[in-house]
Amino acid sequence: MTAYLQATGIILGIALSWVAVQYIYRRFAWRHPEWGPARESIGCGMACTCDEPCEKQRQRQARTQ
Repeated sequence: MTAYLQATGIILGIALSWVAVQYIYRRFAWRHPEWGPARESIGCGMACTCDEPCEKQRQRQARTQ
């Protein structure tokens, strides 16, 4: 049971750490606009593996360029 709780705690800690890193990254980009906007990961979030990017991905790429 302790191994289960430890594994759950580690996974939760990693997830919360990633949220904290994203917050720090966005805050830094907001404080330093001369370096450009914060770059988000490109992708539509649909986990597709097609060769042609989908419409949402094309729109995001057009906005960042």
